[in-house]
Amino acid sequence: MSNKEDGKIREGVKSNGINRLLFSEEKGECSGSGRNDEASDFLRRNVSASSCSEQEKGLIEWAKENKCLFEEKDYLKIRSVFKYIKHGQESEVYSYGDGKYVLKVTDYMQYSQTPLDFLDYRITAHNIIFPETKYSLVGIYWDNDSKILYFITKQLFIKGEEEPMLYEIEDEMKKRGFVKDGTHSYILMGKDGKVHMRISDLHQGNFVKNKDGIFCIDPVIKIC
Repeated sequence: MSNKEDGKIREGVKSNGINRLLFSEEKGECSGSGRNDEASDFLRRNVSASSCSEQEKGLIEWAKENKCLFEEKDYLKIRSVFKYIKHGQESEVYSYGDGKYVLKVTDYMQYSQTPLDFLDYRITAHNIIFPETKYSLVGIYWDNDSKILYFITKQLFIKGEEEPMLYEIEDEMKKRGFVKDGTHSYILMGKDGKVHMRISDLHQGNFVKNKDGIFCIDPVIKIC
């Protein structure tokens, strides 16, 4: 990670209890998703201090107004039209755009406490730290039967040639300013000697390796 990118992350960390990644002046370039920025800004202006359910209601209304709310028929079309790849703990993954991208339908509550947490950490923070595999927010899907809100995101598909070794993952994370803190966990230390960010779930299956390098595709990011 360059000094400039590292500075953006450090500037985005507050020292008080509930931390948020603040957007820099280059937020559109960093996040890779204008729609994600708009959704985050909407929640932060209107319902950021509200409960999880209030954030969900607000986000659904925002998605309706911005014509990116997926109904059941739209979700079923994804399942029938796009090639299914896999189902992880939190996401269904489909091939999209003639194989150029993957489309992920994600139950955000598996790793995030609120919709804003997901937008801030799983999309914006990811896109700053791992711009090679940035996410774009496609839309929101509310499953009325299960009462679960899903984020639909798009990510560039990178073909892997072999599984990276653990030491290669560690070397890659060091380049980005992170030090190992557990088997699949890395931390970013601040100048104050405190942990400012933690990235977990960095096992070999969440990396892709080919002749161009090692690419992180699905980390779990938390601001401390």
